[in-house]
Amino acid sequence: MACPELITPLNEGTSNQNTTKSIIKGHVLALKELLKEPSNRDLIKSMLIDFDDIQDIIDEEIKGNMKGKAKVGDKDLSKPFKEVLKCPFTRRIVEFSSPGHKMLTNAKIYDGMSDLKDHVGRFLGIGNQGEWPMPVWCRMLQHTLKGKARAWFDKLLPGSIDNWGSLQEKFLNRFRMLKACDKDPT
Repeated sequence: MACPELITPLNEGTSNQNTTKSIIKGHVLALKELLKEPSNRDLIKSMLIDFDDIQDIIDEEIKGNMKGKAKVGDKDLSKPFKEVLKCPFTRRIVEFSSPGHKMLTNAKIYDGMSDLKDHVGRFLGIGNQGEWPMPVWCRMLQHTLKGKARAWFDKLLPGSIDNWGSLQEKFLNRFRMLKACDKDPT
């Protein structure tokens, strides 16, 4: 079944208000056509639209008062961009916004060969001093890893870390045997 041609600014009149209204009407018509097919009903979720809000936005846009304000379609552009490739964290940790939390410049880096207990103790001190929320603890630990430790972190399964406790447990279990030992002078 053919859908009606969508009305876009390119094939509709030049008035901003008429164009926006026509676009909305075109989308509504296309959705109605899709809903006529029983196989498409699972693909389309119901939603509530407050046309008064849309009309207010249209009026503001026409008056030119939208300078510097995010428009309806641009609301996701105000969120920080985060590129996540093969990340072991769950979505709630990745999407947590924490622009005010910083790692101390004198934080030690763990390479998988030095004293684990010392590294974890220092890291816990930094996190407690910064009063970080739980997702920040998880994301900051990865910045203190290099070499074998970073390779281990990068191999964790995507979505396998949901909280600081599970990350700390996995980290300690993996590198527990590597702790500094005093040399016997004999």
